[in-house]
Amino acid sequence: MKPKTMILLVVAVGCGLAASYMTSKLLADRRDQPPEEEKIKLLVSKTRVPKGTVLKEPEKFFEVKERNKSDEPKEKYFIEFAQLKDKRVKKELKAEVHVSPEDLQDRTTSTLDVPSGYGGFGLKVTAASLAGGYVWPGDKVDIILMARTVKATARTVLRDVLVLAVGDKITREGDGAGGSLQANTVSVALLPDDAAKIRVAESMGELSLWLHG
Repeated sequence: MKPKTMILLVVAVGCGLAASYMTSKLLADRRDQPPEEEKIKLLVSKTRVPKGTVLKEPEKFFEVKERNKSDEPKEKYFIEFAQLKDKRVKKELKAEVHVSPEDLQDRTTSTLDVPSGYGGFGLKVTAASLAGGYVWPGDKVDIILMARTVKATARTVLRDVLVLAVGDKITREGDGAGGSLQANTVSVALLPDDAAKIRVAESMGELSLWLHG
């Protein structure tokens, strides 16, 4: 065998052995490494979210983050923006924290217990008089009467009234587009004497709610 051919053969064998060694070492290193941990996705606040914020556009306040499965929250959490839409934040949320169902309030399914000594009282108010639609269970409102007189007058009938529940169904009364809209129902906590005042006020005109800031 020629010397040149011998040299090439030795180089080829050497390269083959080196490649085999590197491949074996790579496979061994991979076997020694722990398997990649499973990941989860959840919605996390991008910035501070003030208490009482209504999440009309959840994307403004939250983003999808990936976390290790071992760091998964014990309580339930959200993974889609649609799950947050139109809900209200019950407490202030700091940045970089996940949001759970306990942090949110649904406007039409949330109800409060009637305080001792009070009774639940249903008010019918139009969508326009429902403080622009921003009244939620737990809010405090003033009840205002717009009297049906020759000269329109308005006065506050009751102040600091606790809202227990809010209905969200507006139905059209009558046939065709000319029908009138029926009122929403808002349940509030009232003392017996105050409930009597409101019943009288209802017969005198239209009731509106003024939401406390």
